[in-house]
Amino acid sequence: MVWSSLIIRPVITCNGNCIGCPWTSSSIERNILPVQIFNRLYKLIRDYSFDESIILCPNPYLHPKIKYFIHKLRDLSGKVYVLLPIKHVRNLTKDLVNDIDEFVMVTSNYIELFNEEKYIKALLSHGVENFSIYLALKTIDINIENILSSINICRKYGLKLRIGEIPYSYIYVLDLQRFLIERGYEVSLPYGYLYGYRAYTAYIDDYRVTILTKPLREECRKLYLDSIGRLYKCPFLSEYIDLTNDTISIGVIRKIMFSDCPIKYRLQDYIPAINISLVTTDGKIIPKDILELLEVLMHTKSFRTACELLGYKPSTYIEKIHSLEKRIGFKLIVTNRGGHKRGITLLTPEALRLLEKYKVIREYISKKMFEGKYRNFII
Repeated sequence: MVWSSLIIRPVITCNGNCIGCPWTSSSIERNILPVQIFNRLYKLIRDYSFDESIILCPNPYLHPKIKYFIHKLRDLSGKVYVLLPIKHVRNLTKDLVNDIDEFVMVTSNYIELFNEEKYIKALLSHGVENFSIYLALKTIDINIENILSSINICRKYGLKLRIGEIPYSYIYVLDLQRFLIERGYEVSLPYGYLYGYRAYTAYIDDYRVTILTKPLREECRKLYLDSIGRLYKCPFLSEYIDLTNDTISIGVIRKIMFSDCPIKYRLQDYIPAINISLVTTDGKIIPKDILELLEVLMHTKSFRTACELLGYKPSTYIEKIHSLEKRIGFKLIVTNRGGHKRGITLLTPEALRLLEKYKVIREYISKKMFEGKYRNFII
């Protein structure tokens, strides 16, 4: 049976400030999906049972309309999920999460997750466990440190971690499955669907995570309702019907829902990939693979583990590191040979400064890329 999803975006903008999200805004949106429009759709489709309903970033969540939508979606679907920016975890209470199957806390980096750690701990201490963390990656140039640091926090509290694209925001395909397999991680065959995405299980740093990718199948059963009453096949398409029109029938809605997905024809779209190397003042190049290795090494403090996580051969890369150190004239790593820290590999102060420069540049370019400013970078 084909999986079916009903997606609701009750507000047009969100003040979650997730990096790269096109829906972000500095203010709280006051115009929320009118109840009468929602009820019109509800009456037309109430005889159909969806596998899941997803509410995308309601803002503010405490608005009484949101609770009403959740209550009605219970009648229409087997599961109800609510996606919220991680910063809103501090506003949640036990009574607010009882009516849904899972709150999905969306974050673009582990620093946001770390900043909200005490609120996550407070929820758990009050018996609230029906929530997960969604690490939303904004570029195909995936930051391994971001993933590993997020896993560390989730492991600490036993949280479910999902990794995918910024939810329903961009048309391009972020091929996480291939990225992980190429680096030697264990990724399962797809086991089902979650939040309308194809779901895979992966083990990263010995922690079980869920990888989410676009389904890209002809047989797709989705409906997407936006905040002003436009009903689409899915958030990635531009064709819609206007639910403010009183003449809309269930036949028209069925035609949308059971139509083939045209997204599969857009797999050849091209997107920029970030590839950064640094150059010393005398022209010595520090390549991207070494910078990535230093970044992961700062996290793992084990050269072998860092290489394994990146899919690098340790013997090859220790030679590359030593060769580069000779060319640039300073050490990048030091390994403790004795004592209780025996075997630990650390970055030198020079390497830490180098890495910080690399991360600042990468974040700047990534941000500009998703603002559509592909030219005339000024760093």
